[in-house]
Amino acid sequence: MQVFRLLRRPYGTSLQQHCYSFIIPHCPLSRLEKLQQFLDLDPSDSFTRYAIGLEYAAIKEYPSAIATFEELLAKDREYVATYYQLAEAYRITGEKGKAKKTYLDGIAVARKVNDLHAASELEAAMD
Repeated sequence: MQVFRLLRRPYGTSLQQHCYSFIIPHCPLSRLEKLQQFLDLDPSDSFTRYAIGLEYAAIKEYPSAIATFEELLAKDREYVATYYQLAEAYRITGEKGKAKKTYLDGIAVARKVNDLHAASELEAAMD
């Protein structure tokens, strides 16, 4: 039944929006607040911390996005997607030296974990 309800989401809503409304029905909280609640339940969840950083970046709250991505990398150095997002946030805020270093660090980590696709994307973004 639950899967069926998830598949029949209202027209015009994303699956992510629908899933959040299904998990926490009739909740007036923003996505950022909901993600923070999820992180409070499991502070070691790298994906949720990454999603919080993405939300900050989406609302152009780059200092908070940078802090969130830096915190994620301090806890999980091998969460490769973070390097791209952190470097982009640095680039947008004019910190080009930090952006380049972050790209290079991300390329090294991606190669270390044998994620060659991510390594090539980071190389392309750095160029």
